[in-house]
Amino acid sequence: MTINDTSTDVTAPTRVSASINGALLTLTYNEPLDATHPANLASFTVGVNGLNRQVINVAGSGSSVTLTLSAPVVSTDSVLISYADPGAS
Repeated sequence: MTINDTSTDVTAPTRVSASINGALLTLTYNEPLDATHPANLASFTVGVNGLNRQVINVAGSGSSVTLTLSAPVVSTDSVLISYADPGAS
């Protein structure tokens, strides 16, 4: 017996944690991320205390993505992350 499952996962991953270590912002999700359409620099917008902070590198692996920011974040900063799916069209 052969079973062919042609269903597509249409549910977006849910962020389960976020951590910041200096200029590294790591986001972890509840499932592996889409390797076919990986996130890139244009996928993320990061605001720190209401001002845009440049994302200079994006590295994804499994269920995590790490953003390298142009300057470190400190514990008293307010951080807002926006994401646009590069695979959506």
